[in-house]
Amino acid sequence: MAIKYELSAITGTYTNREGEEKKSYVRCGVVMETKKGGLVAKLEALPVNFDGWLFMNEPKPKDAPKEEAAPGKKTGGKFDDMADDIPF
Repeated sequence: MAIKYELSAITGTYTNREGEEKKSYVRCGVVMETKKGGLVAKLEALPVNFDGWLFMNEPKPKDAPKEEAAPGKKTGGKFDDMADDIPF
């Protein structure tokens, strides 16, 4: 089944560096197309403050560049990012 849409919900608001108030979202699942052309939704998570509304957005390409983490933020490094030398 091919993913047609991503499902997301608003979880709150935040203020960006320019002082603008923005909404924060969490990905809750996906909508996929079946072999017969129908659509099916798979929910993977729901936020605690869920108000019942889910937004369907076209999925982002997997090869799209991700935002770089701000200084001090964890980046979720992988084993390939680790130094080759073991310090002990």
